[in-house]
Amino acid sequence: MQVINDEGKARGLSDIQASLEALGYGQRRRSRGKRKPTSDATTESTTLEEALRATSPPKTIPRRKKQLEELPPRLLPPISQKHHDLASFLAYADRTAMNTTSTVYRGTHFEYTVADTLRTFSFTLHRTGRSNDLGIDLVGHWTLPVQEHGRTIPVLIQCKAAKTTPAMVRELEGAYVGAPAGWRGDGVLGVLVSTQAATKGVSAAIQRSRWPLGMMQITREGEMKQFIWNAVAAQIGLDGLGVAVRYASKPSEDGESGAGVEQSISLTWIGKPWRPAEEKAGIDEITVVDTLSMIPTEQVQQAAA
Repeated sequence: MQVINDEGKARGLSDIQASLEALGYGQRRRSRGKRKPTSDATTESTTLEEALRATSPPKTIPRRKKQLEELPPRLLPPISQKHHDLASFLAYADRTAMNTTSTVYRGTHFEYTVADTLRTFSFTLHRTGRSNDLGIDLVGHWTLPVQEHGRTIPVLIQCKAAKTTPAMVRELEGAYVGAPAGWRGDGVLGVLVSTQAATKGVSAAIQRSRWPLGMMQITREGEMKQFIWNAVAAQIGLDGLGVAVRYASKPSEDGESGAGVEQSISLTWIGKPWRPAEEKAGIDEITVVDTLSMIPTEQVQQAAA
């Protein structure tokens, strides 16, 4: 298609389109937004900020730590509301008709018996009562008569109503890893308690251990017959502790004394008999043996004889 202008010349469509665009009627181009002029100072400031941002470490938002429940100064909070000591456990067992020959009954009874016995030696203990306790049956503190106010040592106790073996000592050493907060570290005393006396293998394993360990023999009736500990335990506060042989009149069936003599051990501190809750009635004699920690019960009996 052609168009003839005033001068009689033919014009093509391309010429007409160019003329219209020159007059402002053609296709409009999209205009870009105008950039604000930046001064040299602003440019330098932006460059400095980018450089600092690149060299400075990224900001990290600190995670909120889960607040741990504060533990009482002497023991953990109660785990079981059904029973918390030997008396309440016996009442619970009678109320529920628990089988007294079962492993659960005999084990729980012995653990509470140990706790009651050690309470007379200034132990403050609580039974954990967990299925995954990693061998820790009792946990608490032991207050020793150091200076005027005493010294408190965290303790972990494992109860075994069976013959002891060196494997039990290794199990007690592994309990340090899974111990609750406040009972971890080098200053925590681990004690293996059994109804049987320590064998030579157990005594040797305790002495070789790099952890502060001890072993006690406590009967199901609550009498302490043996207590040994290693040199590491002496370093954390047991250096003044010793063993003593204790003789007491054995009551007869009618309740009167004179049926014989019962022999057990007691503890001494710097050579003097030490039993905070000792009832003096019925004690005829206390023979203090050496303050060496590694004295088996048999040797103590021989020394007393």
